[in-house]
Amino acid sequence: MQIELISITDSQANFVKSLLESGRYVDSSEIFREGLRLLQHRELEIFSEHLAKPDSALHAKQGLNPELFSPPPLAEE
Repeated sequence: MQIELISITDSQANFVKSLLESGRYVDSSEIFREGLRLLQHRELEIFSEHLAKPDSALHAKQGLNPELFSPPPLAEE
């Protein structure tokens, strides 16, 4: 597992704190991993919509790469 240092706003920090206090999440890493899984899912949906369009030049221009959107195996959760 890789460790990253990130910056968040006070509002985001308060949101993370409230999620932790609710007991739904064990630690902040779990919260951020869940957020990234949701973002990966959304980006994959956007990628799929673009694939449905016939303009492959548009895909190249936008740098769409399906490997970037592959979600991690469920066993890692």
